[in-house]
Amino acid sequence: MADYIIKDIEDLLKSSRGDSQRLSRIKDDFEKTKIITLPDRKYVESLVARYLKEEPKEKKRDFLKSFQELSFKKPRMPEPTKEFLNRQTQELATKNVEQTKSAEANLESKKPSLQSQQPQSFTKQKEWKPTGRMPSKKILFIAAPVIVAIIAIGVVATQSDFSDLSPISITPKITGLSISTDQRSYNKGDIISISGTSETSAGAEIKLSIQNSGGQLVWSETIKIKSNGKFSTLLIAAGAGWNGDGEYTLNAEHGSLTDQIKFDFEA
Repeated sequence: MADYIIKDIEDLLKSSRGDSQRLSRIKDDFEKTKIITLPDRKYVESLVARYLKEEPKEKKRDFLKSFQELSFKKPRMPEPTKEFLNRQTQELATKNVEQTKSAEANLESKKPSLQSQQPQSFTKQKEWKPTGRMPSKKILFIAAPVIVAIIAIGVVATQSDFSDLSPISITPKITGLSISTDQRSYNKGDIISISGTSETSAGAEIKLSIQNSGGQLVWSETIKIKSNGKFSTLLIAAGAGWNGDGEYTLNAEHGSLTDQIKFDFEA
């Protein structure tokens, strides 16, 4: 642990990050006593996370961004000229005129046969003269509502929120008392993180304590339990009683509930 703390502080001093006087004082104190206070440790860790660990990510992000811009840049298409647009318009108009004349010629050729097949009672009615454009307009008039309905259904489907279909999560009821630490072994000056759960009906506060390998009480604290039954706290493995190596015991008492775990400690 001492090696990486000293190295981080030296890197911060070289890069002129943070308060140089405070960093030098923390380094000297740690080299002499092998103990660092919680505020000093959080100060060093915040500087390391801000200046020593995020810089490679930024460089990687800049590299990926430049790579994507070069790899996926679309070529710019040339804009059509005015002569090209005029030529396309004339060709389209000529094609439409030819199609209209062809459709009228086909209808004229079929006109006698249609009249001969009509009953005599309908001969006095006004003669209907179909054109080549009428069938397409009828089809468009009938199909338009159907197309609009399909588009509306697709928009509603894409904007629907299906989060309500997910299964309902039910929090199980907490029974008994349980405690744990973030590691199985610690060195002198380490930060020990304690957490656990307990029944809220046993009271709003829980008592925690640690005994060294000789059974001597080296730490105790009473903390409040949250409404969901969870609790947590931090302590520094240093001070009176933290001198001998061996197996230390963490005890928890919450009303009539008790629990304990053991961890290794090296002074």
